[in-house]
Amino acid sequence: MATNIQPGAATRNGSSFSCLASHPALPQGAACGTTLWVPADGPSCAVAATKGDEYVMLRCQWEGGTPPVTLRWQDGGGRALGEPSSSTAILVLSTDGSLRGRDFVCAAAHPLQATGAECRLRLGKPDLNRVSPPWAAMPRRGRTSLWLHASLRAEVPKLEAERSEVVVLEGGEARLACWWQGSGTDLRATMAWYNPKEREVTSGLTKYRLERGEAWLNLTVWDAEWPGDSGIYRCTAANAVGTASLPVRLRVDRYPAPPNVTISKLRYTRARTEVRLEWRTQGAGNLTGFVVQRRQAKKHPRRVLGPWETAAGDIEPHSRDRRLGGLDPAVIYAFRILAVNHRTAGHPSEVQTPAEPPFEAYPAVTGAAVVGMLVATAASLLAVGFIARHRDRLPRLHELLFRMGDPGASEPIGSPRETAASTEEEATPAPGAPSAPGTAALASPLAEPLSAPPDSADAPSLTTTAMP
Repeated sequence: MATNIQPGAATRNGSSFSCLASHPALPQGAACGTTLWVPADGPSCAVAATKGDEYVMLRCQWEGGTPPVTLRWQDGGGRALGEPSSSTAILVLSTDGSLRGRDFVCAAAHPLQATGAECRLRLGKPDLNRVSPPWAAMPRRGRTSLWLHASLRAEVPKLEAERSEVVVLEGGEARLACWWQGSGTDLRATMAWYNPKEREVTSGLTKYRLERGEAWLNLTVWDAEWPGDSGIYRCTAANAVGTASLPVRLRVDRYPAPPNVTISKLRYTRARTEVRLEWRTQGAGNLTGFVVQRRQAKKHPRRVLGPWETAAGDIEPHSRDRRLGGLDPAVIYAFRILAVNHRTAGHPSEVQTPAEPPFEAYPAVTGAAVVGMLVATAASLLAVGFIARHRDRLPRLHELLFRMGDPGASEPIGSPRETAASTEEEATPAPGAPSAPGTAALASPLAEPLSAPPDSADAPSLTTTAMP
C-alpha cells in the first residue's frame, strides 16, 4: 500500500494521479489512477411538510465529485444539527411555533475548495399572492426564504407483506416476505426484521437468513422449532420522517401423533449384559422411527428415579425387535419405547423390567444323551464285527453272540415231560440192538437209576455185569 497526502487547497481541480506497481512476475507492471474534481453548481435546499403537517423535512443535496461533497445542516447561529453526510443531508423537525422565522443553513465542503458553499432556508408564513414552488435550488452562497407547500409530502414508508400468517410444520423452512412503497420525495428507508423476543435479526445468525433488495427484505427461518420459533415477527422500515412496523405471525405446527407402542417381549441374555426387546404397534398413524429409553429401576419407595436416557434412537420404522447391550449385570433396568413421527413423539409404552433368561440345561443334556447313544451304537457295531471276523481268538464271545445261528439251537424246546420222555427213549436201546459203549454214562439225569439202595435188609440184591 502506498499513501500520498496532497493538500486540497494547493491541488488544481481536475488533477489526475496514478499509482504504479511493479513485480517480478509482471513484465510490464500495473497501474491505477484517479481524477479529483468538484461538482458543478452548488448545494440545493428543499423543504416539505410531512405526516399531515406534523413534521418539517429539510433536504440538502449536491451530488457528484471525487471525493464527494460533505454536507451538514446548521441553524442560523452556526450550531451543527445532525450528523454530516455525503451528497445528501436530511433534517426532520417538529412543526411548532418555534420554527417560524428561523434560518437553517446547509454547509457544503470539498477538499479542493478553500472556501465552502452553502444554501439557506427561512421558515415563515406563506404569501397568498405568491405561488411558491414546492422546492427550490439555491446557488452557491445564496440566501432566500422558502414557504411550506402542502402539495409536497414525505410520508412514513408503507409496508406490505406477502402473507400476514405463515404456517409451517416442525423442522421445516418458513419464509417471511416484506416490502415498502416509496413516497414522492424518494426517501430511502432502512428495513429490519425483529423476532418474537424483540431482537433484531442480523445476517450473522445461523438460525435465520436475510435476503435484501432495494425496497424489500425477506426473512427465512431455518429448522423451525415448536414452540420456540412461533410468535409475532415484525418488519420495520425507517426513513427521515418516521418508522413503520408490520407484524407477521409465524405458526409452527407439530406432526400428527404416531401410533402407540406396547412391549411384547423383554428378556435378558445368558450373560445379563444384553436384553432382547420386541414390540408391536397399536392403532393407525404415520411414524418415522422408534426410540428406546432406559433407566435404573426403583427398588425402594423413597428413592427418586433418575431421568430417562436414550438406549437406541436410530431404529427404522419397519423394525419390531432390537438387541440392546452395554448393561451392568448388577443393575436392574427399566425400559420403555416410543414411536416418533419426525419430531413428534407418541405416548410411551408401559415400563417393564427384563425377565430372566430361559433355563438352557435340558437341550444340552438331551443333546449329550443322543450323542452318547450314537457313539455307543457305533462302538457296539464295531465290536460285533471284530468278534465275527476273529472267531478263533474269541470263541466264547463268538459262541455267546452267534449261538442263535446253530441249527440245533433253532429247534423249539418242549415241556419238561416231553423232554424227559425223549431222553428215556434215547437212553433205552431197541430190542435185539447191541448196547453202545458208554450208554449208561450218557443217560439223562432225569431217568430212573439202574440200581437203587434196598429199602430193607431183606430186599433181594441185583448184580449187573457190563460186557466188553
